[in-house]
Amino acid sequence: MTEDFFWDCVDCECPFGSDEGWEAYYAYQEWRNENPRSKISAYMDEVMFGQSKGYNESLTSDAAMTQSTKTPKKAFLGSEYAPDVLDVTVIAICLGQLIDEGKIASSIKKFGEVAIKRQSHKLRNPSPYRLEILEACLRVFQNA
Repeated sequence: MTEDFFWDCVDCECPFGSDEGWEAYYAYQEWRNENPRSKISAYMDEVMFGQSKGYNESLTSDAAMTQSTKTPKKAFLGSEYAPDVLDVTVIAICLGQLIDEGKIASSIKKFGEVAIKRQSHKLRNPSPYRLEILEACLRVFQNA
């Protein structure tokens, strides 16, 4: 994680630069301090209101992305999160574990990859700069 954008806390395109990304990392740290022996997959399930099994590759399909764009309240956990917020939260938690523990557990790495695919999807219309950040995140996830 040598790129400057990984550590930028003011650029909302960066993993910890948005309020949501920073708050997700902070909340993860609080949870970890209170639950030092718990599996991070339990926290991810808590963040997803017990529905983490539904946060999977199917959410990256054109149909699912269209639904989350046109009718976000009907999307996966749409009544709890805006689609972008959930994805940003997942990415921040994965990177947060890597920063704090030196690894990303295999049980949550898949969630990070789904979040990156969703954020990179053409219907999200990411800027070239955002795509560069997401590609770097994916590289980090795959090598962690």
